[in-house]
Amino acid sequence: MSPRKPRQPSPTVDAIEQAALRYLARSDRTEAQVKGYLARIGASAVRTRTIIRRFHERGYLNDAGYAQRWARDRLARTPMGRDRLEAELLAKGLTTVLVSETLDGLYGEGQERALAEALARRPSVTSSFLRRRGFQEDIIESVIRNTGHEESAGKEPSATRRRRQGLGAP
Repeated sequence: MSPRKPRQPSPTVDAIEQAALRYLARSDRTEAQVKGYLARIGASAVRTRTIIRRFHERGYLNDAGYAQRWARDRLARTPMGRDRLEAELLAKGLTTVLVSETLDGLYGEGQERALAEALARRPSVTSSFLRRRGFQEDIIESVIRNTGHEESAGKEPSATRRRRQGLGAP
């Protein structure tokens, strides 16, 4: 009888972890996203837990950091209210507690109102636009009232509408 060789991890196990590393290298991910990916490529529950634990130990996964970076970048690209950003973060698989902490940090005193006011300075912004962006109703009412957008809608034609109608400059 020949002596037994120590058991080596199967190549598929290494291939699964390598695939997960490639998935993570393409973009910052949440733990839930990595778990979903591992399930899609056929990793067992035990293997998934092992990989997730290793990724946490190595610092490859950090949901709190991910939430902060993603939310900050998202707000910079598309200003929006707390409600919409909360829904988007929850859709990423982040916990409610983590999302709440992240939003509390981003939306300090008056920050959401300031974002809504900045958007409301644009000529065509309406309350329905702000509602779609996830701003709270009391903020929308206050901002629209202060800018007067809703009341002036339709009274004074915009420069584009005046050109189309052949009216020229006012």
